[in-house]
Formats: sequence, structure tokens, C-alpha cells
Amino acid sequence: MRELSINIDKTSPKPLLISFGAALFFGTSGLGAFLLFLVQPLIGKTLLPLYGGSASVWTTCLLFFQTVLLAGYGYAHLLTTLAPPRKQVWMHGVTLGMAVAFSSILPDTPKDVSTHVPIAMLLWTLIRHVGIPFFALSTTAPLLQHWFHVRFSSRSPYPLYAISNAGSLFAVLVYPFLVERFFPLNTQELMWSIGFSIFAVSCMASGWFAAAVRKGTADTYGANQPSTSHDSKPFKNRDTASDSTAIENSHNRGRCVLWFGFSTAGSVLLLTTTEQISQDVAATPLFWMIPLCLYLLSYVVSFSRDGAYKRTFWLPTLVFATTVVAAQVFFGNRMPIILQLTLYVFTLFTGCMVAHGELAQQKPDASRLTQFYLWTSFGGISGGILVAIVAPMVFPDLWEYSLAWPALLLLLWHTISKESSSLESELRARKIKIVVAAGVVVSGIGFIVDVVHDNLSTVYSSRNFYGRLTISETKKTRCLYHGRTLHGCQPKKTNILKPAFYYAPESGMGMAQQIYRDLSDKPVRTGVVGLGAGISSVWNGANDTMLFYEIDPDVISVAQKEFDYLQKAKGTIGIVAGDARLTLAAENRQNAPQLDILVMDAFSSDAIPLHLLTTEAIEIYRKRVRPGGVFVFHISNRHLNLEPIMLGVAGQLSAEAFIVYTETDYDRYILDTTWVIITGNKKFIEQFQKTDSYYDWPTQYSQPLVFTDQYSNILDLI
Repeated sequence: MRELSINIDKTSPKPLLISFGAALFFGTSGLGAFLLFLVQPLIGKTLLPLYGGSASVWTTCLLFFQTVLLAGYGYAHLLTTLAPPRKQVWMHGVTLGMAVAFSSILPDTPKDVSTHVPIAMLLWTLIRHVGIPFFALSTTAPLLQHWFHVRFSSRSPYPLYAISNAGSLFAVLVYPFLVERFFPLNTQELMWSIGFSIFAVSCMASGWFAAAVRKGTADTYGANQPSTSHDSKPFKNRDTASDSTAIENSHNRGRCVLWFGFSTAGSVLLLTTTEQISQDVAATPLFWMIPLCLYLLSYVVSFSRDGAYKRTFWLPTLVFATTVVAAQVFFGNRMPIILQLTLYVFTLFTGCMVAHGELAQQKPDASRLTQFYLWTSFGGISGGILVAIVAPMVFPDLWEYSLAWPALLLLLWHTISKESSSLESELRARKIKIVVAAGVVVSGIGFIVDVVHDNLSTVYSSRNFYGRLTISETKKTRCLYHGRTLHGCQPKKTNILKPAFYYAPESGMGMAQQIYRDLSDKPVRTGVVGLGAGISSVWNGANDTMLFYEIDPDVISVAQKEFDYLQKAKGTIGIVAGDARLTLAAENRQNAPQLDILVMDAFSSDAIPLHLLTTEAIEIYRKRVRPGGVFVFHISNRHLNLEPIMLGVAGQLSAEAFIVYTETDYDRYILDTTWVIITGNKKFIEQFQKTDSYYDWPTQYSQPLVFTDQYSNILDLI
């Protein structure tokens, strides 16, 4: 038998080992990105109930995540620049070990949340509970790609970036449809902690695999540094060398500006679109994840391969998208929810494809990848600062959404102007500039429409962490709006303030007050969650007490100074500042006098604070209201069906639920509304069933739905 002879080069890595090593890098990169983006909705969902259910909770969380991401990218850049691979692995191992020790990320419920500095408190909570693990994960993309290039110097590391964004995208899709839907928060935390431990081990293995490269091979440390050809000759003229260096430095600075600019543009589009969706639809992790998903998808497509982004298609599409943006700004809240989301999906993805497509075209070679990621991360955090901090101080409304589009187009104009000056390129550039100029004009008109629309009848405007308040006047009324949702009006032609609008005598609020007062021989004590313009106070009797629970300090100021309801109200009126759930719980601990009627008037806005409807919240309300008391929920909403939750609430309270509809009557200043009265008071129920306001419960909402702090899913309400 002939002996098989195989020559093995012992100085080169085995093909199987190389394949395993490459797979290790790709798997670790995807897992790290998956965990990085899975923790964001997880912690956001946990913190949302603790800070009033405001859409700004998520915007602030994103600002924190982007800040830590910048810190992580800076750490990776310094680590790979100053230390050889073996020391990099040891040093990063310490970071990962600390992160594993702090991988229990869910915060406890605070006893109080200040209404004056919620951003500072929210950021401190994020730092304490998720700061170290998130920092460790944020280093993954640049660090693994650097190590990959050290090990496989002949291969491009950028496919790992596409895999990383794909992992992030997968997390964004999995969370609302699988994780949030089927697992409570404590189980989610446990699963994430286990996954993080696996990632830490995998990341260390990747580092050791890169550090094991023998000196003298093509894969040695320093392989990612710019190479110098042995055939290159020294410059004969020092001035020529100096000029060449100056031109190269200028070119590098210009590319850094573009890296920063386009990443900032993408970040601003993401955050402003999220704000718009939260204002017009609902503030919930599901609708936060949709923009984030599109943002990541644009990265995946743009960096998947060279030429994936084509200007000839995307720039005209961007111009059309700016037209859609202008229409959304003006008509948004009048559109069906599906149409709104579809248009937001289209416009955001188009804008991000242009921003990130241009960014991909400007990407450097592997020797500068950590610098590239540092600048893109810096752009991301700059976008977060502009939207979360600067814009609320500068703009009275969400004008940053309209302004983001012409800003992106102007950046495109600058980029095109700096490109090649050949005749063919100039002709192509002129055509592109015409398209871009058209987009600037259209988006500029959209911004003007936005400003004019907001100021046609506005006499007052303010904006803070909880959103934007405006007061508009017509010949007949003076009305308060939170975002685009009406929160109370006052007739201008009469000094007599009567129950009207959402609170007419035949409304749920009116029926509860009238029937309970007729049955009671004592003064009535009412709690109202949500102040608005203070119109509910018209139902307070001369000997009664009414307490308003309001989280937004601007609402309190407006109700006291811009409307007459509170000043002219009978009896005793009190205002308790802070999140209703937390303040009611504090009153329970303090053994404050119980309420006869509790009115939940915080659900009429498009952005539903679901934390006020969970089992834990209902238990707080049950203790706050005396036996035989009445719960009244205002559930009018354009997009969500809250009736199933009301049945669930009634079951938890061992009471009966009754739905109350009010039809619009402009002559009497009455608006179309839906209320639900829940009580176990038999006498109250008998009296209510004799009135014309009594309706049978809708059969299509006959299945009770129960949410808890550990589990809630807005998909069940659409």
C-alpha cells in the first residue's frame, strides 16, 4: 500500500482553526450587539412607570446609551492604540469581570420621583444599574474588529460591523414580539444575565485567539497600522513632502467631519421620529423599537457590501420623503394609526439610508476603524444631546423633526461639492445638486408649515420633560393641549363655569359625582389623576374636597394662572405634585383619609401611561378608596382599546364595570367621550342602571385583560 505523505507548514494556522476563529469573532460580535440592544427596551420598560410614563424617558435613555457607547468606543480606541494584543485581552478581561458582577440590571421602585429634575434622576438610575455592563458591551464592535484584523490581516473587518448591526436588529425585533410578550421582567433580567456571561467568555476567547498570532507572520500586532512600501523613495523636496502631508491631513479632517455629520443626522432622525410617534401614537417600548429597528436596518444594508447604497435611487426618494414629512406634521394626528406608522417607517428608513449610505461610502481602511467608530459614536451622542437637551430649551414644539430633513440635505450638498472635479463628475454632481436643492426647498416649506400650524391660534406655549403644552383660542373657547391632545377648554362668553366638554353631567365623571352625592350624607372626597385645565373641579361641592394628582409642573402652573376653574371652584381644592401612582402609594403609607371617588383622567392622551393600569397600581388604588367607593376611568383614545383592561381591573377589584358614552353636542360644549365606572357599591349600581347612561358592555371587548409591572404588551390593545 502506498503511504500517503502530507506536508504540514507548522508556522501557519490550520484551516479548521482559522474557520473556527472567524466563526468565533462573528458569533461574539452578533451576540454582543444582540445583548446591547436587548437591554435598552428592557431597562426602558422598567423605568417608564417610575418616571411618569413620559416619552422623554426613552429619549433620555437613548442619550445615556449613546454617551456610554462613545465612552466604550473611546476606550477601545485607546486600548488598541496603546497596548499590544495580550495586554488588551488582560485589561479587557478585568472590564468584563466587573460587568458580569453587575449584570443584575433592574432597579427597585423609588419612593419618590422629583417633578423638577427627572432627567438627572433618570440618568443616575441608569448609571447605577446598567452603566458597567452596557459600557463593556459598547466596546465590542471596534475591539473585536480590531482583533479580527490582527488575526486575519488580509480580510476586511467591516462584515463584522454588518453582523453586529444584524444582531442589534434581531434584538429589536425579538423583544416586543417574543421577549416582552411571553416573559415577565424578572425572567428577562435572568435570561439577559446568563447571555452576558456567555458573551464575556466568548469575547475573552476571541481576544486570546487574536493575541496568539506569532510574531513575524502576516497577522502580527501592528498589521493594522499603515504599511510602508520598501520600494518607496524618500521625498527629494522637503517642501513637496510637507505640502503632501498637509493635503492628506486636510483630507482626513474632512472625512472626520463627514463621519460626525452623517452619524449625527441619523441619530437626530431616529430620536425625533421616536418623539413624533410617542406624541401621536403611544409611549411604549414597541413603538420605540420600530424606529430603532429601521435605524439599524439601514446600517446593515449600507455596510453589507460596497455599492449597496445608490444615490440615484435614494436621493430622489429622500426628496419625496420630505414631502411626506410635511404632510405628517400637519395632518398626523388625524390619520389612522397604521397609516401614521407606515409613513414614519418610510420617511425614517429613507433618511437613515441616505445618512448611513453616505457614511459607508466614507469609511476608512482597517487601520483607522477604531477612529471611525469613535467619530460616528461622537455624532450619535451629539444627536442625542441636540434632541433631548438643546431642542426642548430652544424650540417651543417638536420643530427639530422638521429641521432634521433640510439639515441632512445641506450636509449632502456639502459632501457632493467636495467630491471629484472631473467633467463627468461635475455633470453628475450638478444633477444631484438639483435634486438635493429641491429637497431643501420642500423640507424648508415643511418646517414653515410646522411653525405656522403651531402658531395660528396659539397664545401660550411651554415645553419640558413631559411634553409640550399650548393654549389656543377661538372666538368661543380657550383650550389647553398636551402635544396634539385636548386637555380641557373654557368658554369665553360666560362667567358661569358649568360641567362640559369631557365632564358633562351625562359623562362618567358627572354620573359618578351625582349618584354618589345623592347616596351619601357626608361630604364627598374625590381624587382626580390628571389636572388638565382643572375643569373637573366644577363637580366639587361647597363642603367637598377634591385632590388633583399631577406630574407635570407646567400643567399645574397653567391651570392656576391661565384658566378660571380652580379659582372659582367650590369647597376645598388641593394639588399633589408628582406621579399619581407614587403619591397615592405614599398617602397609603401615611394613612391619609381615604377617597370616596377616584377619577383616572390620564388616559385620554395618545401616549397612554400603562403603568397606571397594572395589577400593582390597582392594588394601590384599592387601598386608597374606601369600601363602597367608586373608580372612574376616562378611556377615550383614537388608537387603543382600553375596554379589556377595564374588565380586568373590575375583576381585580371584585366589582362591576359599566361603560358610559357621551356624544358630541357643540351647542352645550360637550365632546364625544368614553368613560368606565367600576364599583362594588350595590346602591350605586341600582341607581346607575336606572339612568339613560347605562349601556350593556360591548361584546367585542368581553375578554378581560390584566397587565402587571412584570408583564404588559400594547399589541393586546390595538
